[in-house]
Amino acid sequence: MNYETNQRKSLFIIGGVIALLGIAVVVLILTRPPKEELSAASEKPVTVDLTNHKIGELSSLTVENEEGRYTIKPTEPGVESYYVEELKDLPIDHEAVKYVVQGAFDPVMTKEVGMAENLGEYGLEDPSATITLQFQDGSSVVCLLGDPAPSDEDTRYFCLQGAGYVYIASSNSHFFRPAASFADLTVAQAPKRESGQEEDVFGEIQLWGASFPEKILLQPLNGVYQMIQPIATACDNSMVNYMTVALKSVTAQSAVSAFPNEETLKKYGLLEPQAAITYTINGETVTLYASKKDDSTVYLMREGRPVVYEVSNEDVEMWTGASRYLLRDKTVVALTAADTAQVTIQTGGQSLSLALTRKKDEERSTESTDYYIYTVTGPEGQTVLYDRYSRFLEKLSALRLSGDTGDVPQGNPVFTLRYQGFNSTAEHTLELFQKDESQLFAVQDGTPLGLIRSADYQGVVQEAEKLMGLFAQ
Repeated sequence: MNYETNQRKSLFIIGGVIALLGIAVVVLILTRPPKEELSAASEKPVTVDLTNHKIGELSSLTVENEEGRYTIKPTEPGVESYYVEELKDLPIDHEAVKYVVQGAFDPVMTKEVGMAENLGEYGLEDPSATITLQFQDGSSVVCLLGDPAPSDEDTRYFCLQGAGYVYIASSNSHFFRPAASFADLTVAQAPKRESGQEEDVFGEIQLWGASFPEKILLQPLNGVYQMIQPIATACDNSMVNYMTVALKSVTAQSAVSAFPNEETLKKYGLLEPQAAITYTINGETVTLYASKKDDSTVYLMREGRPVVYEVSNEDVEMWTGASRYLLRDKTVVALTAADTAQVTIQTGGQSLSLALTRKKDEERSTESTDYYIYTVTGPEGQTVLYDRYSRFLEKLSALRLSGDTGDVPQGNPVFTLRYQGFNSTAEHTLELFQKDESQLFAVQDGTPLGLIRSADYQGVVQEAEKLMGLFAQ
């Protein structure tokens, strides 16, 4: 009796131990890390399979973060090619999408933290990003990304939803961005050239926006640009070329919004952009809108593509910061003897009218180019060597604009030049008005050109006075 009783007690105890061991095994199964374990002391990154599925079995991947929600799906079942539902038919960065899917499917663990009693300590109670992987068999895995790990700003605390085992994992920045971040960052690219076309061909260029007092219109003529609006003048073609080279290819740093509504456009300053440009390249017309974010970054949109980009200011400042002064030729007036068959100079209360005559130089002239010998005659028939007069033209043609202004010159001009050429009877007038001690207004045929330095003007006055002195003798 005692033997049987003792045997029963022993069996009961053994049974209890087995039951406890069974419970312990179940707990271990539920809480153990994946098969590819990473030692808590190890710092070597390891790719860990948390899903027990092949990547070809993925049905969808959904990410929820502070910026919103987006869903990635395979273009067809079993194919590692994806699209982003929220971006519809917008061009996307396929490599970025593929990289995110791979990162969610097989996250890279840099360290194990272990079982956590309080997930809130790691930012996992209210995660920064929730990643849901849905599979074709109907199962799903939900991954949580919490606070940045203190050891590395590119890593985050990580765990599976419903489990308390915490890792430190590398995190792709797209997990914390909006769907727009997958938009293709090529904003504009020169289209294919026509057969036989050796270089890209630009057409008309228009600039406007809140930072432009007036619309600027540039048109190509015989291979160089002319400013048509707001004034008619030759362009500084080095500046125009600097601009067109940049416009051949415009690439953004990131995309921050897709299909923006009016409120979003206002938020990014694109409802009334600071600068806008429309240009034609290889027959295709492109319009870009820009507004400043900060000193280094600009928000940018392309007409016909509902994406707000961020671009480096350095990549667009050549047109967002353009002005009629920067784009125009800085020459005040470029004159040769052929432009001054008749000329009148007024300065310092004196006036001098000159007439030029010319005779073909048979020795220098060629079949394609005629050269002339000029004679300069004063109001009373006096003549001087052309070399003396040419120094005046050189000083005058060397004048350069030093700045732009919207001010209207007041008073009488301190210098006036009226002239007409051999090949054109149209009379032109250049007037200079004193603005202050250091600057003068330059006005051509009634149209303000800009400002010139008084120091540069003195050379013109000196040559004019020398001419006047010769004819006064």
